[in-house]
Amino acid sequence: MKSLAKYLLLISAALMLIPVATDAQRRGAKIKPKKTAHNSEEELAKAKELFNAYAFDEAIKQLETAIEKGKKAEADVTKEEALLQKSQLGASMLLGTERVVFIDSTVVDSKEVLRTMQLSPECGRLAALSAIVQNAAWARDLAPAPAYVNQFGDKLLLAYPDSDGVKRIASSFKLGDGWTEPKPLSGMTDVEGDQCFPYLLADGVTLYFAKDDEEAIGGYDIFVTRYDTETKTFLKAENMGFPFNSPANDYFCVIDETLGIGYLASDRNQPQGKVCIYRFIPNSARDTYQLADDKAEQVRRAARIASLAESQKGQTAQIDAAFNRLRKSMETDATSRTAKIHRFIINDDIVYTSLAQFKSPTARLIASDLAQIQSQIKNQQELLENLRKQWGAGNHDEKLRDSIREMANRIQQAQKKLNNMAKNMRKAELGEK
Repeated sequence: MKSLAKYLLLISAALMLIPVATDAQRRGAKIKPKKTAHNSEEELAKAKELFNAYAFDEAIKQLETAIEKGKKAEADVTKEEALLQKSQLGASMLLGTERVVFIDSTVVDSKEVLRTMQLSPECGRLAALSAIVQNAAWARDLAPAPAYVNQFGDKLLLAYPDSDGVKRIASSFKLGDGWTEPKPLSGMTDVEGDQCFPYLLADGVTLYFAKDDEEAIGGYDIFVTRYDTETKTFLKAENMGFPFNSPANDYFCVIDETLGIGYLASDRNQPQGKVCIYRFIPNSARDTYQLADDKAEQVRRAARIASLAESQKGQTAQIDAAFNRLRKSMETDATSRTAKIHRFIINDDIVYTSLAQFKSPTARLIASDLAQIQSQIKNQQELLENLRKQWGAGNHDEKLRDSIREMANRIQQAQKKLNNMAKNMRKAELGEK
């Protein structure tokens, strides 16, 4: 009997050594170790400092080390991986940093940005949607949003949400006293991220806009795309790189081709609610820095616009010419308010307001024809506006609609002719071939 009791006691002790399966184990579930927050906040902070200083290669090394340590510790390295992706993009962008001459900058309240970027009439205008479109149901919730209107005042571009709520650059056309509901530009529906802050060059081909997704190094980055007349769609957008973009939000890139002046709106290095408007001289062809070891810091400073004065070295004549164009433009605009005069822009330093100022007889003849065509275009625009008012008053006759479209097309063709004549006028006056 004692032997049996001893035997049962041994069996009981052995059973106690066998682990009892949990409910999850009995269901065949695999237990994954719980991830913990990465404990090296100091390493992440250091990487952010390097990133904000545009020392992207150093930031990449710091982050790769931190990620390797974190993974070994089975920690969450999501933040490190996200910053690593941005740092890799920044390193790539730094190689193509463009040389840009910045002539000045001013800090304004965010609500004053559109009013600060004043454009020549030929370049259209930027304004809040509420100042352009009234009494349109589709525009009510978008009233404060910025919009671009072309020089003829009959086409606008804006950020318009699609069925999923994603903002797309869309166009609306003036018809009568109203505006059509916006439709996304062809080719822009495939672009990732929210698209905002559009600006279209007077050529109707080059489109600047901002978007925020993995292709952006900051919040919003500025991108550029061009319209393909053969496929009738906008091509794949390209990030404009440095110095136009930054780890902050970069909103507008606007080029006034008439004056040869560009505007860049960015909240880099600014407190909440403030935006810096940089004025610069656009390049006719992209000119980039060479990122040699001994020039690395210079390129990083240029990329983040650390100093306007550094961008201006050796460019005194070019800067003086730019300010001269701006001054003459303001003087001419003031005169235009009291008298009907024509502006004939010859080059960076010369703007005529009278045919008597021309030295070349050929240029004077072209300018005379150009002035007449300008007057004709103005008259046609007034006629077009009257036709649109008829449509807006309820006359929706098909012939009236066709007349509106035909007149708008005629004005557009006349403007193209005018642009070519202006080029020939300048060449003749300057003795160029």
